[in-house]
Amino acid sequence: MRRTTVIRDSRSLAKLREVETVTTESGRVYRVPGSHSDPVTGLYSYHSITTILGNDPAKRRALAEWRARVGVAEAAARSKRASTRGSAVHSVMEKYVLGEDYEEPTNPVRARAFRNLRDLIDCNLEEYHAVEAPLWSHLLETAGRCDLVGRWNGRLAVIDYKTADHEKDEAHVLDYFLQSTAYAIMFEERTGIPVPGVVVLIACDSGVAQAFARPKSRYVRPLIEALEQRRPR
Repeated sequence: MRRTTVIRDSRSLAKLREVETVTTESGRVYRVPGSHSDPVTGLYSYHSITTILGNDPAKRRALAEWRARVGVAEAAARSKRASTRGSAVHSVMEKYVLGEDYEEPTNPVRARAFRNLRDLIDCNLEEYHAVEAPLWSHLLETAGRCDLVGRWNGRLAVIDYKTADHEKDEAHVLDYFLQSTAYAIMFEERTGIPVPGVVVLIACDSGVAQAFARPKSRYVRPLIEALEQRRPR
């Protein structure tokens, strides 16, 4: 049976205001308010955490090698399928957690991914504080939109959904934890509510669902190092 989920502190959620996003040559940028921002616009411009973490020479090299190996057309087709799959699953998960009417994806792979993530949510999520929340941090100088902030088995955590072709080794998805840690810091800065945990859920095309629940403190230092090294100049 599905657990009841509720918003606990609606006053803090009022601080999670929508912000403008623009796409630039260097990636997605968020325009966010601040006391020492641009004197003309009154806004800071922060790259998204996804853009920053993706700005990794090793990742770009591996991607280029993969495209060369499978061919440009096949690489584009696979990338489009992955993007469409991820968007479809995220959309239905958002509605499910909020208790809104939803329809399962008609594609069997996407439907299975949704059901696997839904089952993990039903077994572990006790309540939620925010869904698809726009967040930013003046401390980290980055921004983004996180999938879910909620109490996961007794501990408040940022919960991030991922879809994948196959199962992932934890050592190979460090950026997933860095991204979630950044969201946790952003949420704390915006609301004053501490978020000690990060949870990464991965629904694989094979039918396997993976759940990694970790302490945020483990990834703060690696996150700071990644921001320093990868931030677009």
